[in-house]
Amino acid sequence: MAQPPHSRDMSMLVGTSKTLERAISGLQMNSKRLVTLLEGETATPGITALIAALRELSKDDRAIVDNILSHRAIPKRKNK
Repeated sequence: MAQPPHSRDMSMLVGTSKTLERAISGLQMNSKRLVTLLEGETATPGITALIAALRELSKDDRAIVDNILSHRAIPKRKNK
């Protein structure tokens, strides 16, 4: 028995969204890559300051930023 058109559309949409989610989570963004991407943008004072700040990070701070950018950071939950 054939599926109704809306059911096929929803199934395809869910499949596409899961594929995109996997692709996005697979990207390994880090601070060096972010600097490279930002350098290609229009040099506004905010972008220039961000690039400078990223370049001045200590090794430990860079590791924290890289974990956040690549979605490897463990979110801290606050209990209310």
